[in-house]
Amino acid sequence: QLALQTDPQHVRAANNLALVLGMQGRMDEAYVAFEQVQPRAAALKNLSYVYQQRGEWTEALDCYRLAQQVDPNLQIPPQLLARAGTL
Repeated sequence: QLALQTDPQHVRAANNLALVLGMQGRMDEAYVAFEQVQPRAAALKNLSYVYQQRGEWTEALDCYRLAQQVDPNLQIPPQLLARAGTL
């Protein structure tokens, strides 16, 4: 947080903060931190990763699908589809 106070566009600091917030279950705050330094599709994709790390496969897939609506070229990883039980 201190690094972001100094430089609000510090990509690594924002991503690290978002990961910590997400692992604490503070997903709304994590998304805001990701989106502070990334386009919406990338922020949603990264939030999906956090959900995956927490074992929340349905939420991860939902985030990926939202990201895919923003960026139709984004491919949902097959392992996520399989893990979420949609194959």
